[in-house]
Amino acid sequence: MTPNDRARELGVCFEPQPAGYLNMCVRTGNLLITSGHVSDMKGVLGGGLTVE
Repeated sequence: MTPNDRARELGVCFEPQPAGYLNMCVRTGNLLITSGHVSDMKGVLGGGLTVE
């Protein structure tokens, strides 16, 4: 029995899933967390935001 066979037996599916929504930003209070994502334009804060 292969690991995939055992997983299927346990009801675990490793089949490709359809593309979904990827949240690029999380907000908590007045803090935006954008870990691993950068602007395409150097020195420009996107979305009409300011550093204030």
